[in-house]
Amino acid sequence: MAPRLLPLRPRLAAAALIPIALLWTTGNVSADSEQLSSANYDSLIGSKEFAFVNFYADWCRFSQMLKPMWDEMAKQIKDAYPDRVLIGKVDCDRESGLAQKFNVNKYPTMKLVRNGRIVRKEYRGQRSVEALVNFVRDQMKDPMERVETLKDVMDKATKRSIVGYYISEESESFGVFKQVASELRDHCKFFAGFGQPFEPHRLAGQDTIIFKDTGLDDVVYTNEVVNMDLLRQWALSNCIP
Repeated sequence: MAPRLLPLRPRLAAAALIPIALLWTTGNVSADSEQLSSANYDSLIGSKEFAFVNFYADWCRFSQMLKPMWDEMAKQIKDAYPDRVLIGKVDCDRESGLAQKFNVNKYPTMKLVRNGRIVRKEYRGQRSVEALVNFVRDQMKDPMERVETLKDVMDKATKRSIVGYYISEESESFGVFKQVASELRDHCKFFAGFGQPFEPHRLAGQDTIIFKDTGLDDVVYTNEVVNMDLLRQWALSNCIP
């Protein structure tokens, strides 16, 4: 006679389920994907050049399906970019304030952050480890192309392009330009030229930034080239019609 299996006692059955539940609800089993909260969000996000954040809900089936892929992607990205990228996640039920702050009303929502600022674009691509990893790798590519001659500028800087003419790559103003280019890479093309070939285009001998678009007159940036907020605002007003 086959042995008769006895049912688990209710208390033991409940205890057996606890470790499984913790894998999801504690959210920090994988140290590669940072659990973000209102207490640590600013400090963690602000410490990296780029962040990719998953706003999820425990009860959402699609959030549950994404979780193992997100954690595996986080591990691979942490190995590839240990000092530049943060892969994070926000439990929207526990952190409703963060969800409301970033207008999250569906789950999961995957948002991009550059230099501490949320980017308008959200991730809407395929939900697989390979697709997520490739997406982050693409985001880490240099958003700006260096040009060597004025002909390069004429040939390449056409539709919605911002061109910077700089005395040196070591200048503070070029550092600001690179950060703005990183944030707005999805809205404009960015180019930079250095040294003597572009001297005639540096107004009054100073670093100069120009917006170019097909069929329109060039627009010269006239504020401080080291003021990131002003440059970002100017670039946004031109790059997004």
